[in-house]
Amino acid sequence: MRLASNYCGSCFNEKPGWQKPGSLIAMAAIPAIVVVGFFAFIMLAVPTG
Repeated sequence: MRLASNYCGSCFNEKPGWQKPGSLIAMAAIPAIVVVGFFAFIMLAVPTG
């Protein structure tokens, strides 16, 4: 986690024009994908009916 944070920080310092929106989208999309996948797994794992 620390290594990725430092890497993103260095990219942000080098290319602030495009790195900031990309990192914001990634920070919003990755947890959303994880949560959706987690709930989908629960819905599939729990027998319905």
